[in-house]
Amino acid sequence: MNPRIVKSSFLAIIAVPALVLAADAPVSPAKGGSALSEQDVEVLAKLHHDNEMEVEMGKTAVQNGGAKQVKAFGALLVKDHTLADKQLQSYAKRRGIDLTPPAPKDQVEAAEAQAAMDGMRRLEALKGDVYDREFAKLMVEDHEKAVTMVETTLRETSNAKVQSLLNKVLPVLKDHLKLAQQLDRQLNDT
Repeated sequence: MNPRIVKSSFLAIIAVPALVLAADAPVSPAKGGSALSEQDVEVLAKLHHDNEMEVEMGKTAVQNGGAKQVKAFGALLVKDHTLADKQLQSYAKRRGIDLTPPAPKDQVEAAEAQAAMDGMRRLEALKGDVYDREFAKLMVEDHEKAVTMVETTLRETSNAKVQSLLNKVLPVLKDHLKLAQQLDRQLNDT
């Protein structure tokens, strides 16, 4: 697995907003939006790399998972995030946005990136039922983080297109969290 991809946090499903964003024409301030802020561009770059991460996680789930629900969830991740990333890249190209992931801002972010990389490597080494249980736990944790990130970004962005995108994706993200929680309950008896 590419460490550059793993460096990004496991914010599962957060990249789905790219489906909506990419479909919109670029927004100019004159059309009621504001220019993309540095934070908005950073979020888009994270979405791109989270898409790549989720495609890899999905492929691993299909390959290493034992339960058909895990394999199905993995296939869904591959499908949704491949499409989302193609559309996000198209949007970024039209806007001239560099999707290179930002470097960690401090030691805390660097440690989180390293922990994510270590967790991914550990998960990739597992198979069958053990993989399934760990994957389900990870998906719940990551989706909870993703919901929090989207809600925070919604409060902080001034770009109308980004706000619209996040308002549309939040219910989808919450639905995916529910699916991950159900999977976790089924596999971990919690």
